[in-house]
Amino acid sequence: MKPVEPVLEAGAQRQQTINAECIDDYTDTPSIGLSFLYNNIPQKITFKLPLTLNKFFELTDMNAESFFARWKNLGSTNQQRSQKIFKASGAMDLQAAKPKVIGFGMQLLEDIDPNPDNFVCAGIIHMRLTTSWMPTEIRTQQNCTDV
Repeated sequence: MKPVEPVLEAGAQRQQTINAECIDDYTDTPSIGLSFLYNNIPQKITFKLPLTLNKFFELTDMNAESFFARWKNLGSTNQQRSQKIFKASGAMDLQAAKPKVIGFGMQLLEDIDPNPDNFVCAGIIHMRLTTSWMPTEIRTQQNCTDV
């Protein structure tokens, strides 16, 4: 960050550009501290930055064979796997859901899943402290019998 003038007039605003790099995976929201003097009394405000891990996704493309081979390997001892099942109150609106899935930051892989109503996505997160990268895959599936 570049330094700002030592005195700001009342009501003045200053903009700072922050470049963020993913060093390691995290669960707590990154924050930044702002220190200043007000009436010669030190003040400090901490702001949470809107940086969720998906901000660091690199889009990646793959075919169905590669996706499902990786998907099956997620259960191995050196990989992490997380499966979440959410109770839906109705059927998923595919046209409304598609831009939200794309907006998450991963590559939407179309025509990968045999069920055209499932969304399949892939991305890679590069982190400075790890020697490699973290492949990430998402697959949404409706259970229409419960809806």
